Amino acid sequence: MAQAERSKQLFAGEQQHGLLNLGALDFSLVSHLPARIARLRRLQPHLHINVLSRDSLVLERMLIDSDLDLAITDGPIEHPLLASQKAFDERLVLLMPADVGQPDAATLAPLEFYTFSRECSFRLKVDHWLASRGLKPRMTLEMESYAAMAACVKDGCGVACVPGSLLPLILPAPGLKVVEMGEEGVSDLYFVWRRHQLSEELQTILEILARPA
Repeated sequence: MAQAERSKQLFAGEQQHGLLNLGALDFSLVSHLPARIARLRRLQPHLHINVLSRDSLVLERMLIDSDLDLAITDGPIEHPLLASQKAFDERLVLLMPADVGQPDAATLAPLEFYTFSRECSFRLKVDHWLASRGLKPRMTLEMESYAAMAACVKDGCGVACVPGSLLPLILPAPGLKVVEMGEEGVSDLYFVWRRHQLSEELQTILEILARPA
């Protein structure tokens, strides 16, 4: 009951005065969300918003534990305690040195592969993509910096898997090329909240965040 009462009090009236704890994947706070969060601040100046970045599995746990009110992560989410709706188009792509061939076994064998942590469900998708093609890089490294990934790729050390929405911030850059992963790379982002707690006020916030930047 206490959590239900908090949810009722979270938003009060058209000008919202409550507290919204928002969690999102790190890259979405660089590519998808800056202008949208600014719009939300402009339209709802009395709403207090805390924004943090975490990996997808951590975001889900924080929602379930009521540490977050809303998360933006990959989905759709299938969980008895959570509900979701699509937020933004997203895809994963490979960032490769410009002078290497296509990502086949011979090309990847001498290269490093830079990818997401195991707390991120994107990692499962990447691991499956590699395994289904019998691709085995020289080593697989978790790297939580897309700028560092791009620098290592540009230097010819390896290949990186990055969200496509970051490409405008990375390219054009000499020494780099992009290889699409096709349908297997589709990784759309979703708004996620605790089931049965989508109020009209929270729906309004989702609509504000979902509008094109």
